[in-house]
Amino acid sequence: MARKVVASLAALIVILFLALPYASPILQAFIDPIHGVTGAALAAGLPSGKYNVQVIENATVVWDEHGVPHIYASTDEAGVYALGWVTASMRLFQMDMLRRVGEGNLSALVGEPGYDNDVFIKSLGIDGTINETWQLIQSNPELSKLKSLLLAYTDGVNAYIDYALKHNLLPVEYRVLGQKPVYWKPEDTIAIEKVIALGLAWNDEDLVLGKLVDKWGPQIIAYMDMNEWRGTVTQASCSMAVKWGDVSTKPNPYNYSSSTLGEGVALAGGSEAPPNPEPLLSWIDELRSLWSIATAGLASNNWVVSGSASESGKPIVANDPHLQLSVPPIWFLAEIHTPSFKAIGALFPGTPLIVIGRNQHLAWGFTNVMGDFTDYYYYKWDGDRYLYKGQWLEAEKKERTILVYDPMKHSFEEKKITVLRTVHGPVLERDGVRYAVKWTGLDPSFELQFFVELNNASTVQEAITAQRWFHSPIQNFVVADDQGNFAYSPVGAYPVRVNLPVLARNVTVAGRVVEEIVNRGYIPFNGSNGEGEWAGYVPKEDLPILYDPPIPYIATANSKPWDGSCGDMVGWHYADRYREERIKQLLNESLSDGVITVDEVKKIQTDIVDLSVKDYLETAILPYSDSNYAAILQEWLSTEGPLMSKDEYAPTIAVAWIYSFHKLLWEHLYGSDDDIGFLRFHYALSIVKAAAQGDEYALKLIPGGDLKALVNKSLEDALNTLTEYYGTSDYTKWKYGQIHYYNVAHPAFEAMNYAKIPASGGPYTINVASPSSFNARDGMPVTHGPSIRQVVDLSGSLYNIALPGGESGNPFSQHYQDIYLDYWTKGKYLAYTLGEDPSAYNGPMLEFIGGGSS
Repeated sequence: MARKVVASLAALIVILFLALPYASPILQAFIDPIHGVTGAALAAGLPSGKYNVQVIENATVVWDEHGVPHIYASTDEAGVYALGWVTASMRLFQMDMLRRVGEGNLSALVGEPGYDNDVFIKSLGIDGTINETWQLIQSNPELSKLKSLLLAYTDGVNAYIDYALKHNLLPVEYRVLGQKPVYWKPEDTIAIEKVIALGLAWNDEDLVLGKLVDKWGPQIIAYMDMNEWRGTVTQASCSMAVKWGDVSTKPNPYNYSSSTLGEGVALAGGSEAPPNPEPLLSWIDELRSLWSIATAGLASNNWVVSGSASESGKPIVANDPHLQLSVPPIWFLAEIHTPSFKAIGALFPGTPLIVIGRNQHLAWGFTNVMGDFTDYYYYKWDGDRYLYKGQWLEAEKKERTILVYDPMKHSFEEKKITVLRTVHGPVLERDGVRYAVKWTGLDPSFELQFFVELNNASTVQEAITAQRWFHSPIQNFVVADDQGNFAYSPVGAYPVRVNLPVLARNVTVAGRVVEEIVNRGYIPFNGSNGEGEWAGYVPKEDLPILYDPPIPYIATANSKPWDGSCGDMVGWHYADRYREERIKQLLNESLSDGVITVDEVKKIQTDIVDLSVKDYLETAILPYSDSNYAAILQEWLSTEGPLMSKDEYAPTIAVAWIYSFHKLLWEHLYGSDDDIGFLRFHYALSIVKAAAQGDEYALKLIPGGDLKALVNKSLEDALNTLTEYYGTSDYTKWKYGQIHYYNVAHPAFEAMNYAKIPASGGPYTINVASPSSFNARDGMPVTHGPSIRQVVDLSGSLYNIALPGGESGNPFSQHYQDIYLDYWTKGKYLAYTLGEDPSAYNGPMLEFIGGGSS
């Protein structure tokens, strides 16, 4: 307790000094002991007591020792009302930020720093999609339950807002900004779902690759092996696949055959060169941190062990989605018991049902499918007219208003922007560069209904059927039930692209001929020529899934989903194979000793062996160096490596050398170190392997055309940086955990960051800990990682989970970072029993009495 109080006071002091240079309106937030920052300490405890509210029936919330709410209610609506109330009590500012990001009114809360986000959202028209989605929910009888739950959740959030205003319990952030929350709307929950979709299904890789193709020619696609991904480890086999429509008992409710093609005939050849996308890329990169989720592509793991392979005889489900590590965490833990829902797990603050977790009969998890769901189109422009299939068309125009808050004056300013739209979609414009965009997330969709049905499902087949509502972002969904069924189902909206241009023919890569490279979404399309238009989506009924396959487990780790042509529709920019390979390696080792236990699954989930480090060193670095450091790493690999322990020095040298090599290669290919995350290890090593065979084109892709010189230069850069960071050239003093640490940040106030904790792991360990940067000032901070760790054995009611933070967003609360410090960073898990009697929990009790006046 003392440690947490000291941390809270330290945060307050830092906030105070950060505010001193500003004018009196902000200083007032610190001087006022009641309504200022110190007043937030009043909300540090867990709410308790009895409240008369306007709900049909009653709900009781019992808090446990970790600040996790366990909700028991006599109706579904009363349960989600209570969930809305308690989530707002712990995460109101985070909820407010998330909805405003999705609706394009962030700058009305935080001022000018939110303006670019609002321009982006309103240019795309995401706020319009949100409103349309809510209208469709209200008019569709099949979604009536979702409607009632959204309204009940909204009432619960607003009841807490009233309560907080009345009792001076607003979060710290509002006090610093001099703001108050506006009331919640059902559309706000839909907006948060769209923010999640932005983080997981929005792609800008087309623009990055477009720059590479412009510089090096289309053959670079084959040299990076993007078109085939040879030698990868896939997640599933087409030979075992069945069609989703053969398992689901209900049809797809969306019209996936509807065409989005413009009129006219596609033209051959190119009439206009694509504009330099750099202004758009820089803009999108700046906005990603606001989406509070990792860019789609870093990591996630899930696997399901069949009952035939488990110690208990029932399936085991594990999931650790690797997202942005944020303060507070992107997930909120809760348990809910109502007539329809008896579930425990993690949800996004602002949403009313468990997203990852278990109920009485099922457990489930997700990883990102790594599909291509965004396309960019360029045109020949004449003012606001654009050329399309031989005709000049006037772009649709709409004026949008953005409200920008001035925290110094406590006032608002209206700013007007004009947004454009072409036959292919909305136009993103930055510094005179224009691209139209087609994105699956701009369609109205009802993923929230999927979670209504999933939380209430009792069999895997019912869970698969519920996926009929899933559109975007498509996920690698694994699920198992207590009857022994298990499945893998990456189902959703996969675009059907037509009028695909051939970029190159008969490309020879180190003696191997690639007959044809077709632009199937790799780079922006020539919109003036009608390239790459969408002819609807792949029929959902025909999509491949695994349903009770004759194998002991299914594992996914953002790798290439399928091993054959049944998965050709997915995409092209997958994660490297190494986590997938290591998970399967360890599961097979467990099977060779007998059966797989829950403890073994936990051990696998926290594994810190990095096969990517071994592959990168042995392929690109060690063969070209006779330095002492190469000998050190060779010895490490032959004994304990690539074990990425925070207590050793070899991992420091390995990661620094690889990072420097990778960065120099990328800077040569791209012209800067921007967007370096695009360069998969697979791409880099494919180039290195071709260059090692003397391929003339591949050698041009290597800085100086000399692998040995590149290895030596990267070692020099790495050693200089490490020496400066540690203050010594004695490599035995370069303890990995000193430079490689968890850096979990608040989106608005640095002083509210979590403690920096030494981190084991590496770029592709199962327990992933890839450094976000490497420099002499900050070292190798880890800003993305397992956003939860979940393990479920369906032989009973146990539920194991860990959270990289705490339940509360209040820095004065003892539950601000307790689970992060005491469990997550130590590889430990909270253990719950679903359906435990409320008396089992020792925390305060909160009761909502229906029928009274609020």
